[in-house]
Amino acid sequence: MPVRKTACSGNISIPRPGGDQTPFVYSGTLIVQGQGIAVVRATGALTEFGRIGKSLQSLEQEETLLQKETRRLVRKIALAGLFICVLVVVIYGLSRVAG
Repeated sequence: MPVRKTACSGNISIPRPGGDQTPFVYSGTLIVQGQGIAVVRATGALTEFGRIGKSLQSLEQEETLLQKETRRLVRKIALAGLFICVLVVVIYGLSRVAG
């Protein structure tokens, strides 16, 4: 989506880039009309994208509802299978003793 930007003739005191009328552009910005010259002020982790990436790294990954339900179902099936195995062994043992 094209956004109009204003020209900047020197240092500007805006705390963080953002907004349509500011002279700041981000990596991958395309000029769709006119001309543009940009000065790189930061790279890597010091850019807005870098700050966003760094903040995303600090988030802890939570289990989804599907993962929780699947874990519960697998646990129930495993316990049922274990119970059936024990039951078969007991019945087999009792049938050998009685017979």
